[in-house]
Amino acid sequence: AVKEKPVFNPSGFKWEMNYNFSKNKSKIVALSEGIDQISVGTNFVGFDIVHRVGESFGNLEIQKFRRDDEGNLLINPATGYATLDPNPSTAADPNPDYVMSIDNQLSYKGLTFSFLFSFKKGGDLYSHTVRTMRTRGVSEETAMNREAGRIIKGVLADPSDPSKPMIVDGQKVPNKVIITTNDYYFNGFSGFEAGIFDATTLRLREVTLGYSLPKQLIKKLPFENLNLTLVGRNLWMYAPNIPHIDPEVNGYGAGNRQGVDFSYIPNARRIALSLKASF
Repeated sequence: AVKEKPVFNPSGFKWEMNYNFSKNKSKIVALSEGIDQISVGTNFVGFDIVHRVGESFGNLEIQKFRRDDEGNLLINPATGYATLDPNPSTAADPNPDYVMSIDNQLSYKGLTFSFLFSFKKGGDLYSHTVRTMRTRGVSEETAMNREAGRIIKGVLADPSDPSKPMIVDGQKVPNKVIITTNDYYFNGFSGFEAGIFDATTLRLREVTLGYSLPKQLIKKLPFENLNLTLVGRNLWMYAPNIPHIDPEVNGYGAGNRQGVDFSYIPNARRIALSLKASF
């Protein structure tokens, strides 16, 4: 944490800034003898939260989409759907790379104004909300060219061995199988990996505007001080890598299970007016 005073004017104007930066790198070094991982479970079949020796705390383990050595999705040539690896593996780390905040406080005589920005870099989130919106066809992106066919970008998988790409004349075969928009979202990306997003977020967490009435104005009142403050919280946020939701959510509360959004009520924008009097 760092505190600075960029402006401190004898006339009464004051500007203070507070910086906070935090970075935590977790690694599970050892568990009880004979145990190399602990599963804490989720509400989903094929999706688990695992504490495994050598990995970060609370990684998400799922059946991931099959890919070739170049990262291309392997597509079932019969259906046009992305194929899944039947063996679950680590797919996401809910722990952020770092978090930071900047708090600005400005004051002039009886008037005060402050605003707090917070930033979280990284940290993965599984959003069942986004996944459900897409599979039910109620998100914005599902409405674009809905009647037209769609193609999942990738290469065809070998029917005899779906873990490998199909090779024709020494070349991989790009997927050209057209499927409906419904199949594209509901079946084409049926794995949990389709619901994992980077939860990087910039947020205007709080803004306050306050005014303390001059003592001359309240000298006939039974108050020593009288302050009026307008407060706004969670007024704006920017999450470039996850659509439709506020990623500051965790379906399991505080504890060993992090990084899961399971169709919960979104965070509210709050505005309050307070009157504080001291005698």
